[in-house]
Amino acid sequence: MNVRVVITDPALLELLVKTADPVEVHDPNGKQIGTFAPTIGKFPAGYVIPFSEEEMESRRGMRGGRPLDEILKSLQERQ
Repeated sequence: MNVRVVITDPALLELLVKTADPVEVHDPNGKQIGTFAPTIGKFPAGYVIPFSEEEMESRRGMRGGRPLDEILKSLQERQ
């Protein structure tokens, strides 16, 4: 069963949103009660990127495609 906790404290929420690393969560007495691990923008555990660093660098320099307004116009024409 999943339990959902809603954070309403703006300062705590900002801290958790900005972190990229796991955060230990402690009670007021200093006892660790868990760990917050951000998942947004991260690959699942064990995922391996299927491209070499050289391929990634090559793709960063590629430009192409069509402007958004052209894409939207062609989609409207299909309807």
